[in-house]
Amino acid sequence: MLSLEELESATLDVTNIDDLDVDVLNEILNKHDYGIVKGLINPDEIKHAKNLLFEQFLVENDSPATGESPNRIQDNFQKLSIGGGELREKDLSKCVRTFYNPIFAKDIYGLRNAFRQAAMVRNLVTGFRKDFALDTVQDGFWTASRIHHYPTGGGHMEGHIDDYVPVIVGQYGVNSYFQPLIVMSKKGEGEDCDYKKGGGYFENNGGRIYYDAFLELGSIIIYNTKIFHGVEEIDPHLPFRQSCLNGRFSGLVTMYRDLS
Repeated sequence: MLSLEELESATLDVTNIDDLDVDVLNEILNKHDYGIVKGLINPDEIKHAKNLLFEQFLVENDSPATGESPNRIQDNFQKLSIGGGELREKDLSKCVRTFYNPIFAKDIYGLRNAFRQAAMVRNLVTGFRKDFALDTVQDGFWTASRIHHYPTGGGHMEGHIDDYVPVIVGQYGVNSYFQPLIVMSKKGEGEDCDYKKGGGYFENNGGRIYYDAFLELGSIIIYNTKIFHGVEEIDPHLPFRQSCLNGRFSGLVTMYRDLS
């Protein structure tokens, strides 16, 4: 179980990326395999982004889970992935809608600052320059900033350990890759909560940590991709509706290889 004491000891509060003590953050990551940075992203930015997302969403824009060109995801692009995905390189059960929104694409959700902050944290803890692969493709890499939507009624991603990204980044001599994730939803029973059951988790010291229940919107949680993590079914007691955006959201800034 996650204790408040452990949570607090793993959290850094900064309002400017230049004030982030990377050495201290790396100590936290080495101790817990995860860390939390809050203060870089205002919760109101996330609320505004979700409002824009709801206003602009069209279910007709859902593209198939596979088959898009590499260039397509380097622009604003929406797709829905359901099933085990035997046609993909890795068979991973999931039900998740992805809104690709690269930092260098049109900022249709108002998340450019949030994505930049999280990506700079990623770069610093990984040993890259702060601005590496943010605004353009650099040295064959780019930041695949995107929103994941796990719909009410069973949205999920099977638990797994990341292998593709760490191998690619390992070409640069990086032994551990830490994935930052922007908290965009709240789990719980209150009026300000987005869902009640399931949620994003990682397993640490034999237990599952459902971080959405503890963190405020805009918090950046960073975890070692070598630890087991996933998204447990979101409110499976409620019906699934493809045209509905209820459920859980999260923001990611994964470093992708340029395959265009």
